[in-house]
Amino acid sequence: MNSTIIIMSAVFLLIGLIVNRRNAKYLLSGYNMLSADERKAVNLNRYIPLLKKFHLFLGFSFLGIGLFLKQYYGDIQTGIFLGVYPLLAYLYLIWRSREFVRGTQQKKLAAAFVLLALMLVFISGLFIVGLRENRLLIHTDNLEITGLYGEIISKADIKSLTLVRQLPEIKSKTNGFNLGAIDKGYFITGDGVPVKLILNSDQTPILRVTRHAGKEIYYSAESGSNIEIYNEIISVMPDIPRIP
Repeated sequence: MNSTIIIMSAVFLLIGLIVNRRNAKYLLSGYNMLSADERKAVNLNRYIPLLKKFHLFLGFSFLGIGLFLKQYYGDIQTGIFLGVYPLLAYLYLIWRSREFVRGTQQKKLAAAFVLLALMLVFISGLFIVGLRENRLLIHTDNLEITGLYGEIISKADIKSLTLVRQLPEIKSKTNGFNLGAIDKGYFITGDGVPVKLILNSDQTPILRVTRHAGKEIYYSAESGSNIEIYNEIISVMPDIPRIP
């Protein structure tokens, strides 16, 4: 994650250092797509200094805050920062940019502001839903996993139940949410086997549910003990095969 922080900071700083009035028609996103007449509606002499100061501040602040969060708070807080801070910053830039454009360019800025705001809402909602704990509810005839990527696993579909000390090697994610120790969704192991992970924490041992049909599911709770959950399943469904 440190490399991501450094690379993104370098990109922001590079924009602040190299973009100027002479090369804006080639390098400045959005402006380089305008016709000659449309460019007359943009006060480039006043906008470029704002753009440069904005990106220099964004680059240094992104680097400092990102490394601080990574060092003292961990991957989850840092991941949220990486996803949200640039969006908030560019919303501010778009808002400030209104005074430097005229006519239809103001409408385009307004549309960009709304689009970016919707993206921020979506990203924030994804973090909220993804970080919420998936509970494992135990019923007499099924196991119910709540939340993002949750499902109901019928008792008849459970081939075996066990606790494992570690996950298989995970090679890639096909569809899921992962941030720090939290992994939820569909992944591929190093052997090419598809599995489903519902890991609310890095707690071990991890509960593994092997199904007659479908993927193996690995589950780890956040607020409870995986061992206690395993024992409760056994007490409610004593006839489920167990692997020591």
